[in-house]
Amino acid sequence: MNDCSDFGEGNCFDDKRTDLRTEDAFAWFLNRYKKGIEISDDLKTDPYDVIIMDALDPEDTVEFAKHLYKDLTFWGTLHKALNEKGMLVMQLGMSPSVNDAAEHYSGNHNRAMLFNTIEIIGFQKMFLYQEFHSDFQDPWSYLVAYKSEQYAKEWFHNEAEINVRIRERLLETKSGMPVLKYVDGSTIQEYQRPSIAWDTVYCRKDPYPIECGALHGQKNMLLGRNVFRMILENGKKTLLSNMNMTEGSV
Repeated sequence: MNDCSDFGEGNCFDDKRTDLRTEDAFAWFLNRYKKGIEISDDLKTDPYDVIIMDALDPEDTVEFAKHLYKDLTFWGTLHKALNEKGMLVMQLGMSPSVNDAAEHYSGNHNRAMLFNTIEIIGFQKMFLYQEFHSDFQDPWSYLVAYKSEQYAKEWFHNEAEINVRIRERLLETKSGMPVLKYVDGSTIQEYQRPSIAWDTVYCRKDPYPIECGALHGQKNMLLGRNVFRMILENGKKTLLSNMNMTEGSV
């Protein structure tokens, strides 16, 4: 799992860019980024481009899960630790099926609370995608949250742009074998739209999301606000699209 011998050091942790810490991540962020505390020079770090979090599965019922998914102070430290271009990536557990109830009423209520928490602390855009190559029995879901609306636009690069960026950033292997097995521009483009199951479960919320009634199959779940904006004119609400829509889809 940590074998980097084909393009660098034998063990990935031996790379000079690696700063490996084996400590309580919850406390680490609170000690450095908690709002209102004075940070000593020895604890200061530069803001991060990306924070990747493999948290407890949302369906876990242990006591710590309740704190993890509702603690605004902790999640606020993650937001503060990112630079303006930064993003938070985390796994969300097993993907829902089209037969599931709304997340608030199911065993995934922690996941529903997390979406609200991420929005409250100031992340401007959230996107969901699911992956089938995680070696689990079911597809697994992931969340990408952008601190800035401006840089969230990068999520929607086309296939060619994504492939160029992948090519520019990947290291060449000594063996000549591909570094990535399951990821290319086409794959990432599929991530740009949430699954039908996520759409269906989202639209079972109460109250009923307005974007669910306005769009058939093209809404960006969660997050209809990523696709639509609402204006109020002469006392009448109007839903406007922020992206090009297929003719006849609305």
